[in-house]
Amino acid sequence: MRVRPARHVIRYTDSRGICLGFVSHTYGPRDPSVLTAQATHRSTAVQKGDVDTILTARHGGTPFWSFDGQLVQLHPRVVHTLYHMGFYGVARCGRIDIDNHLITALVERWRPETHTFHLPVGEATVTLQDVAIIWGLPVEGLPVIARDSERTRDEWILYCQQWLGFAPHLNDFRGASRIKLVALRTHFEQTVIADHTPQLEVERYARGIALLLIGSFLMPDSSGNSVSLHYLEQLEDASQYSWGSL
Repeated sequence: MRVRPARHVIRYTDSRGICLGFVSHTYGPRDPSVLTAQATHRSTAVQKGDVDTILTARHGGTPFWSFDGQLVQLHPRVVHTLYHMGFYGVARCGRIDIDNHLITALVERWRPETHTFHLPVGEATVTLQDVAIIWGLPVEGLPVIARDSERTRDEWILYCQQWLGFAPHLNDFRGASRIKLVALRTHFEQTVIADHTPQLEVERYARGIALLLIGSFLMPDSSGNSVSLHYLEQLEDASQYSWGSL
């Protein structure tokens, strides 16, 4: 199965390379019994002539990165903790400039029915091994899933105080359980880690950076400026989870 480019002409040859003819195709699968979502797929819009719409990817800002895209200097104790948690690879990669045109082209080739990109050269997809090599995220362990929580905002504030080391204000929340990224970034940018800092504070600092990375790049929401505090529950002991499976 593959999706063909609109108005693309395919040249058919025999084993000796002699041309047997040309066939013109449009977007769409040869056999719709597998790719059943063609009617609502992005490639159908392209077939109808909508080729100028560029999709915009969600992006949650640039926490803890300088203007040149590099990670700001972190204390070695924080780096060690992030490494143990499994998030230092993501932080070390730095800020990534998003190419919305490339993403748009990939969306046109992505098929949710097979979870693969249908390219002219064949099918391809992103594997857990790719994630582990590129991002350095752990791909073995418990799944990262949302947990039902009936905490009120006041209870979340106490929870943040316990696991992040600061108590956000009520206006730092979006909804009942999402905290604004700017509130996290402001607090941890003003926090200084030194050789004599208690280990508990170092762990809270590293946990805050990991939460920023989740809300900014790994799992940004539609607003692009907040992150669910439910992830903080997994960050209590991040090393036991498969973050690369997000």
